Amino acid sequence: MLLLRQSQRHQRASAGSAISRVRAIAADPHVHALGAFIAESNHREHSVGGRPLTYPDWCLVLFGAAIRIFGSASATARALGDTALWGEVLRAADPLIEADMPIPQCGPNRDHWSYFLRKRVSTGGLSTVSDLMTELAIERAEEVGLLNQEDAQPVGRYHRDHVVGMDGKVFSSPLRTLDRERVNRVTGELRPVRQDGARQQYGEGGVDGIVWGTKFAIASVRSPMTNHRVILGISHFDSATQGGEGRVFTDLAKNLAGKSSGIHAFTADGAWRGTHLDQVQAATGCGVIAPARHLTARKGGITLGRHSFAAQPLPWSSRRSRRESRCGGHQLWACAGTLFEQIIASDGSSEFVELRRHQTKRDVTHHKNGSRRHQFYGRYTLPCPTTGEPHTWWEPLLPVTHDAQAKFNRCEYLRVVPATSPEHARLYGMRQDTESLNAQLERAFYGQRLPAWGVHNQTVVVLLAAMAENAWARQVWRDELVRQRT
Repeated sequence: MLLLRQSQRHQRASAGSAISRVRAIAADPHVHALGAFIAESNHREHSVGGRPLTYPDWCLVLFGAAIRIFGSASATARALGDTALWGEVLRAADPLIEADMPIPQCGPNRDHWSYFLRKRVSTGGLSTVSDLMTELAIERAEEVGLLNQEDAQPVGRYHRDHVVGMDGKVFSSPLRTLDRERVNRVTGELRPVRQDGARQQYGEGGVDGIVWGTKFAIASVRSPMTNHRVILGISHFDSATQGGEGRVFTDLAKNLAGKSSGIHAFTADGAWRGTHLDQVQAATGCGVIAPARHLTARKGGITLGRHSFAAQPLPWSSRRSRRESRCGGHQLWACAGTLFEQIIASDGSSEFVELRRHQTKRDVTHHKNGSRRHQFYGRYTLPCPTTGEPHTWWEPLLPVTHDAQAKFNRCEYLRVVPATSPEHARLYGMRQDTESLNAQLERAFYGQRLPAWGVHNQTVVVLLAAMAENAWARQVWRDELVRQRT
């Protein structure tokens, strides 16, 4: 008996899953809603010229989403060209299809897909399509039990199904070489190499050297269930984008929080610094879980266990002066997201003792112009040996008026969830879900390279790959409901 190679075994083992995923996409109302939106955006009277479409737009939306399953447009065309598989698609989509809509007996090919990219999804209308998909994704998340707007959770005690992970992903370009010309080995003729206008150089964590490709910011939320994740938003950016990755993450987070009150927190890597944390938390009221900035003790950091963190003295304020007037004051430092007291020993050495934070709360201020600004506070207790009575107060965690004069970046040193808290390890661990999503999306495409050329086409492919993920999340949720009822 001939032994199968690993790739062949994997291909045969995943064949059933691929068919199930295609059925899930075909039965997803959001696929048909997006198709109807594209059709409405391109509506014209054929009596004035032009040929009617061979396939309705939802078929091409399905085609693009299926690229995430089969790996490339050519593989998708071969799969959907099979009448048996296309029959499964039509049966799954039958409750959502208009009765008088003629559909061919086999699926679209690459020519239909190319026309769809060029003509049906225009460059100018792509942002509108992206906004619609974000609204549909939030609706899907609420449909499958995520981002429940009726859930109330204490500040800093967030649950996984209300925490949105943010991460940037560089998809490798289909262009595998840096050469602009190649030599024909037979004739010796120099031939130009097709160039990918979207390809740029990026540094990426966990990867040696520089990555060539296209970068997207991806926001997602998931539950503890396997394969139960919803991609909420995707935004393309490049090395010339003003503000860089941090600004793109900030704009995406504010947009998502404005569309759903079920988002309680965001988690991201070091791309977010103090200015970004202030903008997101003050505008949305959502906590941000991000790693505290590290700095060696030699350069002024405070060593806590195995790590050293950047630190800065807590500025004096009128309230603090009144509070500590009887004892002469304490040396307080902000570090790793919380407060420490510096105690000088008799030998001149310093010891930093962490102050206990009892509670974290959130307040909101409504302005006359209709805008709102949120502020977070941490309730601290500081033992005072001079007076014998502890100092207790609420310390602001977002910038206040006197911070600018003291040049104190409050969000950089004080956090909603301190790095020393066990909750930080639990919540920041949820960011690993974004890494697994990145790996799944990258490995879904043939050769782990994005099967499209140019920013426009690549953005469409990634958006529809997200729609495929969300359709599968709906199917997993429905299967789980059936299992629990039986």
